[in-house]
Amino acid sequence: MMTADSLQARVDEVAPTSDTTSTLDGAFDSTTLLVDWVQRSVDAADPTEFVAQAAADVARALGASHYGWGTWNESSRTLTERTGRVGQKASGDATVQTSIDELNCLTAQVLRTRKSAWIADLSELTFVDKRLASLGLRAAAAAPLTLDDRLLGTLCVYDKSPRGFDARQRSLVDAAANISSSVLARFRAESLVQRQEQWMQSLHDAMQEVMLVLSPDGAIAAVNTAFSAISGFDMAALQGRSIWNALILMEEIDHVKKHFARLSEGASTQRFESYILTRDGDQRRISWSITLVDGDDMSTPSIICTGVDITDRCAAIERAIQAESVASNARSLYEELRKQVDSGAEQLKSPAAAERLPQGVRHDRRARPRRSFQYLQRIAPQYGKALPPQSAFCERQCNDISSQGFSFVAPTEPDHQKVVVAFGVAPAVVYLLAEIRHSTPKTTDGRTQHIVGCRYLGRVSQID
Repeated sequence: MMTADSLQARVDEVAPTSDTTSTLDGAFDSTTLLVDWVQRSVDAADPTEFVAQAAADVARALGASHYGWGTWNESSRTLTERTGRVGQKASGDATVQTSIDELNCLTAQVLRTRKSAWIADLSELTFVDKRLASLGLRAAAAAPLTLDDRLLGTLCVYDKSPRGFDARQRSLVDAAANISSSVLARFRAESLVQRQEQWMQSLHDAMQEVMLVLSPDGAIAAVNTAFSAISGFDMAALQGRSIWNALILMEEIDHVKKHFARLSEGASTQRFESYILTRDGDQRRISWSITLVDGDDMSTPSIICTGVDITDRCAAIERAIQAESVASNARSLYEELRKQVDSGAEQLKSPAAAERLPQGVRHDRRARPRRSFQYLQRIAPQYGKALPPQSAFCERQCNDISSQGFSFVAPTEPDHQKVVVAFGVAPAVVYLLAEIRHSTPKTTDGRTQHIVGCRYLGRVSQID
């Protein structure tokens, strides 16, 4: 059995004799053929098609009956081979996948040794290549397609009759293999770069964070879909424009430029907040992180800006601060009112105050006496457990008040057990719940009204 290391030695043993060596067809000029390959390699749209055509050209020039080519898959470590007849379609009439570890395969051994093989008579090899034998092929010239020690594929010429390959013919096969290797490597590199760019773009678009790529002077090179979504600007509307004119508020330009200047001075990532102006004229607050990325020898540096839209968060914090301020003011008003009521009640409890009462007016002996004075108070009835709406509140005349309760004048006897009393002026309003303790009719000038006495139960939540 022939091994990969002994293949070249065996090739020398079956080198062609003078009566089996053929020359290039006089209709083909090798120089013209090489120039044609080089020109086509520049405009090649399909690398596999180029390799197939180059193999067919060599086979035709050498007067061979068949040609073959293969493409190498590094991940599966297999070679996909195709074989075609000269003068027929380049798609070939035989396609197989071969493992590089296959011992009874000429092209597999060529890939393992990374050396061309020139076999004048395949029957003299110590192994049988079943694929070539099934096609009735007797001679073969096989060259590996490699670049910088990377496997790319194979280029082969076959004949149905035993034959040798002279130095000129071998040079033509190797030249076709070298040019084909360059074409395959270039296309694979371009494909890899394209996939990486697509992956990066997909990653950028999938990011919830906004992202901009800028030149050092602030020209916009790219934005992701998250930025387009919040700003209303797509890539076409922003590319090439200055960030200072397109997005940053005039009053914040100096603030933002200060952080950009620190990057150019060698500082690390800069973090700050600023507003951007949207297409609709709105302002969005962004928390930025900007980094300077050095370019290679052929490109200029870029500034990568990533950020989070914190507009809604800032608005929520502002609303919370305002709500706390309103609540604090309401608490202060309530405490002040309670102190004033308690102070008036204590004064009425003293003997001196009782002596000052007008004749016919009795002293209030409640534990917390009510102070007698008239005022208007916003009051709403409460039915069941639901709090009354704002529309249910109306002003009622009150006759007295204390820290524990009050009384008000109602045109009819109440049909409810509780009321809600509003203290203060919007937005600093405090609501207290009170229960009705009694209702006393009083007739004045032929008109009957009811004096309704109430006792406070406590504070209630905000009314809708």
